[in-house]
Amino acid sequence: MADAIEFYSKLEESLHESLKQTISSNSNDLRITSTGVTDVTGMSETGRGHMLVLTISSYCFRLIIEIIQYHTEQTEAYIADQLGIEVGHVTDDKYMDALLEFSNVLCGEFKRRLSGVSNSLGMSTPSQINKDCNKYLDSFTNMKAVKLQMTQSNVPLMDVILLADAIPEIDEFINLHEVAVEEASSGELELF
Repeated sequence: MADAIEFYSKLEESLHESLKQTISSNSNDLRITSTGVTDVTGMSETGRGHMLVLTISSYCFRLIIEIIQYHTEQTEAYIADQLGIEVGHVTDDKYMDALLEFSNVLCGEFKRRLSGVSNSLGMSTPSQINKDCNKYLDSFTNMKAVKLQMTQSNVPLMDVILLADAIPEIDEFINLHEVAVEEASSGELELF
């Protein structure tokens, strides 16, 4: 149990550091706050509209990263600052492209920080889905969540939610499979 708590705490710390690294604004009033590690219960009530979803997975765990933006004047000003353009010139396409790029950079940085945890990590490309898909999260009883909120001048810009699920059954399967392979190996090369 202590290992699980340490694992989820390490994920929270890594995500927080990845988000700080991803933010490239000269604004001193950007803040990141965290809920800490919690159950996924109630996460379906988070955000509104659409969200970006990415996944990172290994043999031992799977992570879902949701980026829920608050499409407000403040968020648009932040995106314009990131793009180096005036606020009035942020089109829907430019806005979405900037969010997709932000999500890719964030997840890439997060994956880099996790590379010491697992050698085999896969990462998806971002998908835009309806926030209502979160209602299915209640079926994941073992999943834990971390919610980071990025604010500017105390106005929410976006939520970054990490959903994590360790998979002990797969760990056991891999260990048993490795033992079986070692015992079955006769030194001959087999081609499948």
